[in-house]
Amino acid sequence: MIPSAQVTGIDPSPNMLALAKTKVAEAELSQRIELKLGESETLTFEDDTFDAIFVSFGVRNFADRERGLRELSRVLKTEPHAVVAILEVSDPPASSPLAPIARLFTRTIVPFLASVVSGRPDEYVYLQESMESFPDSDTFASMLELNGFELISHQRLAPFGLGPNLFVARCGSRSSKPAGEESGENKDKDKNDGAESTSTREEKTEI
Repeated sequence: MIPSAQVTGIDPSPNMLALAKTKVAEAELSQRIELKLGESETLTFEDDTFDAIFVSFGVRNFADRERGLRELSRVLKTEPHAVVAILEVSDPPASSPLAPIARLFTRTIVPFLASVVSGRPDEYVYLQESMESFPDSDTFASMLELNGFELISHQRLAPFGLGPNLFVARCGSRSSKPAGEESGENKDKDKNDGAESTSTREEKTEI
């Protein structure tokens, strides 16, 4: 971790946040990592707040994927160094020679093993379904660019087009934000009056 970085973590699940807070405290990082209950579609931060944003296996769970991406673009700084990194799983491309094996693994073997080990196979069935519903890499890259980003790179993190997708992007045009959609700065103006703004921090990162 960058020594001067301040990290803000967002999650809609109180149980996940409680677990994360325990781990942060055990690592003695409570002074640098702040965890908040929230959703990506309705972020309460001011515009141009964060130097970097990381989303790991979360975009496919956005209730409104395009609005969530616009919110990420809004709170990301517009400087060239500021980037968003999105790690996400999806079905392998049909052109991959190992695509049938990968689909067999995620659709059949993983749910079966999960039912044996955890006793909660439904959670892994949801993983399979959410992977199938996530756009292919070209479609998602276009979605990023339509919602305020400029794609820098995309790669699969395993050979033969397998593994999670890693998308890296910076702020592009924000003109696609619907008229009348309030920014976090306006939504929280009264609440933040007199309070120290997180935008004064030297380095800000959302996870």
